[in-house]
Amino acid sequence: MLPVYLKGAQEDHEREVVMAVLEVLAKVVKECKKEALPEPAHLTDLCRVVREVLEQKVTCQDNEEEEDDDDDEAEYDSMLIEYAGEMIPILAEATGGDTFAPYFAGFLPLLINKMKASSSSADKSFAVGIIAETVQGLGGASSSFVPHLLPLLMGAARDEDQEVRSNAPCTNTTPRSWRFYPTSLPRSATNRVTDNVCGAVARMLMTNPGGMPVEQVFPVLLHALPLREDFEEYKTVYRCVAFIYQNDPSQVLQQIPEIVRSSGPVLGCKNLPTEARNLLLTLLASLSARCPAEFQTALLASPAEVSTSIQAAIGSA
Repeated sequence: MLPVYLKGAQEDHEREVVMAVLEVLAKVVKECKKEALPEPAHLTDLCRVVREVLEQKVTCQDNEEEEDDDDDEAEYDSMLIEYAGEMIPILAEATGGDTFAPYFAGFLPLLINKMKASSSSADKSFAVGIIAETVQGLGGASSSFVPHLLPLLMGAARDEDQEVRSNAPCTNTTPRSWRFYPTSLPRSATNRVTDNVCGAVARMLMTNPGGMPVEQVFPVLLHALPLREDFEEYKTVYRCVAFIYQNDPSQVLQQIPEIVRSSGPVLGCKNLPTEARNLLLTLLASLSARCPAEFQTALLASPAEVSTSIQAAIGSA
């Protein structure tokens, strides 16, 4: 059946039909994993179709056949690309990192191209999300990608100077190159893009902590809090903090003032996911018990309303 679906995706003239095909394929691969792609050629063929959609080369994307170029058509074009992109992390998780890594390397130039300074916020957010989820699906096989990708993701939160800041370091992915990267994630791009970058950085820290300078990247992540728009990313961020606290507690203990600073606004977020809230409260209670003097000093250095909200939250946990 796979060849029939792929042929339909390549040759059908209706975007809605192609989106439906991609959606069905994504569900099948997600549920059946490797069993959905028993032959190596199946993965190759599916990735080829995904790539063709991302490059806008399938039949339904042939705009020369259309006389109208209205907003609806543009929206369908964007949705179709999203459907194709969402297949990438699904394939990474289904087939395994070692198998999918070469295919991901082929997709990367297309995704990175959407992270240029001139790209729209929607394109940046799309690329950041796909890259982050795929890296997580690749697991340990992501180690060869992370040194190159992390600076790009952090640069995605910048606008006109992004390309200038990224080009030189991207040619040098040795540990020394980390000194060129920003110590903060500025809010010059849209809030959602920056929030997505926070989620992406958190995923990379959990997936491959040995492949990046945690002591440099972790403070940058904390400094970017609170999130402004995509509050679901709080779950990933605080899973990351809990992961680092468990595996390298000194990195977290050094950041008690920064954690306390951001906790007040985070706890005051009406849309804070329950999981993130519980992770944060557990962290704050542990830090308070483990380093009471440092924790109290951080509270005293915070605005009164922040200190009060944190103490009340810990007390009610």
